[in-house]
Amino acid sequence: MDSRGSSDQDDEHIVQVRQALMCPDGGRFEGLRTAHFLNYTTTSIDDDVFELPLDAFVTSHHPEKLSFSGWGSPSVNWIEWVNTMAESNAVVWRKSGVYDAIMASRYQIAKQDDLMTALVEKWCIETNTFVFPWGEATVTLEDMIVLGGFSAIGNNVLASVKRDSMKSVEEKLKRAKREIEASSTKRCCVGLWMKEMMNSGNEIEHEAFMVTWLSRFVFPNSEPVVTATSPFQFVQVWAWERIMDVRPPGQPSQLKPHEPRMALWHQHGGVQETNQSLESIRTVLDSAKESFHHRPYTKPLKNFKFPKFYLEDDCWVSLEDEDIVAFGRCLRCSKLVGLNCIEPYYPHRVALQFGYDQDVPGVVPVVLTESPELAWKDYIRPITDEMMYIPCRLRQADVTVKYIRWWKQSVTTLQAMAKRSTHRILKEKPTERTATTTTVVKSSPPRTSKTVGSKAELKGGTLKTVNDKGNGSSSARSLTGSDKDKQSKPLKKTELVKKPLPKLTKSPGRSLDGVKESKGGPRSSQETKSHGHVTGLPGSSPKTQQSLPQKQNSKSNQLYIIDSL
Repeated sequence: MDSRGSSDQDDEHIVQVRQALMCPDGGRFEGLRTAHFLNYTTTSIDDDVFELPLDAFVTSHHPEKLSFSGWGSPSVNWIEWVNTMAESNAVVWRKSGVYDAIMASRYQIAKQDDLMTALVEKWCIETNTFVFPWGEATVTLEDMIVLGGFSAIGNNVLASVKRDSMKSVEEKLKRAKREIEASSTKRCCVGLWMKEMMNSGNEIEHEAFMVTWLSRFVFPNSEPVVTATSPFQFVQVWAWERIMDVRPPGQPSQLKPHEPRMALWHQHGGVQETNQSLESIRTVLDSAKESFHHRPYTKPLKNFKFPKFYLEDDCWVSLEDEDIVAFGRCLRCSKLVGLNCIEPYYPHRVALQFGYDQDVPGVVPVVLTESPELAWKDYIRPITDEMMYIPCRLRQADVTVKYIRWWKQSVTTLQAMAKRSTHRILKEKPTERTATTTTVVKSSPPRTSKTVGSKAELKGGTLKTVNDKGNGSSSARSLTGSDKDKQSKPLKKTELVKKPLPKLTKSPGRSLDGVKESKGGPRSSQETKSHGHVTGLPGSSPKTQQSLPQKQNSKSNQLYIIDSL
């Protein structure tokens, strides 16, 4: 069976079934069997392979601790408001698929800064995965469904209001905001909004509540510069679910009936020291191959209700049920639409997290000229498979012999290149600026979905950044994290910025509304050398900034949640 398929119809199939030489026990044993792979994996390392970028292995740590804006922390008033509104709106929330997500916003997730920093260092913006020495892993749509309580189906969050009744509510919300600002002579923040709307009995109180929830826990904002950040608490809990050795001391909470899974981690480790340094956490992450749980949600847990797509036996199912369709979207490569950004989603790189076998990740066709409308249309396109294979809930998937060989070869080569690169950078002396510390700032190649916040320019053997004035102050902050008035002053750090990767060569791919496509991702080692890698979930270069950069008009990466309201 051809790994890429021979037609557009074949490319739509979510699951590939073929005979392959597998390693059931981490590479110690080999056996030929029928395996199930996600689409866009390849049968040969000589095909179009989405190679790992060099920067994924460059050793470079943060000179200062990062600030993770967007961390959802519930106040006492918010918890009270959630409980009050749930009494009269729980049915509507369940019907909309947001009940668990709203209820989960009541839980306090104690921030573990060193763990988050160590994870940030492993994040690669080209693959949108954490790249560890032993393999890749990432936060998927499945995590957001099961852990976050969100829905993978529904309407576009950016769609305009069409119904007259909803337009009326929208105007009332805008009017209420203007009145709050007029009476307080201040910009309407979440605190003022809640003070005015909470338990007010206002006819739009429920809508006002939903606006607050979306602003604080789904699309959080941070004043005054960062306009969109990520709900990082999900990233930390994602790690706690999978790697026991990075958890704080003590056992997780016990789930009560009908509680969302996030309740397990409510105040976990909040009053205890973790006794783990940043360096020790890095070591744990680098050696977590055997202890990493690819499918933590499939294990029995008291009072946890399994989703419908966790089946007791391997089987082929029809895509008539919404839950099965949602799982199908978790498995399909696509683009996720967020606020002012579009990000690629590559589940075929982490097939083990869904219970499918892992082969070498292939290149996925991408639209050269994309827009939120086209990306959303691509995301919601019907699944053409009449039946879809779903593995057993407790199935432990395997990797192919070819994948192991490709991974070992890639890691060995890139680690050696990264070591030489780091050694060379440390030996080089800055020629343009007097520096007290040297920081490597990693940048990614421009993407068609976002405006590039800065350019890399090579002069006199030293790389420096050139601000793109057309992108506004937020873009200027994306690399340095400094204020505008400091940009003209001598910097205390020398920033070595990698030049963007040249545009990829066009190649045939699936067409969407007549727009030509090319295959995204690098193939050759030469392309890999220039590939960008960022060590942060949002932000193009968090290693030199104390707070993560603004999402709007900047090159950044976010965990995107599909709103189902």
